Amino acid sequence: MLQQPQVDQPDDRYFQQVMSNPEVVKGYIKFFYPDIASITDLDTLYPQKVKLLSPHLKLFSTDVIYRCKL
Repeated sequence: MLQQPQVDQPDDRYFQQVMSNPEVVKGYIKFFYPDIASITDLDTLYPQKVKLLSPHLKLFSTDVIYRCKL
C-alpha cells in the first residue's frame, strides 16, 4: 500500500509560497491593514532575503520579509 508523503507544516509552506508574490502582499496589506497601506508606498515593496544567526551559532532563514518606503 502506497503511503502519502508527509508534508511538515503545510500551512507555513502555503503561506510562504503565496506571500512570495508582491502583488498578493500588496492586496493583503490593503485589505487587512488599510492604516498601514495609507502611510506606505506599496509600489516600492520588495522581498528581502534574510539569514540570521542564533546565539548557539545556528543559521536560519526567515519565512517572508518585505521592505518598502514610508
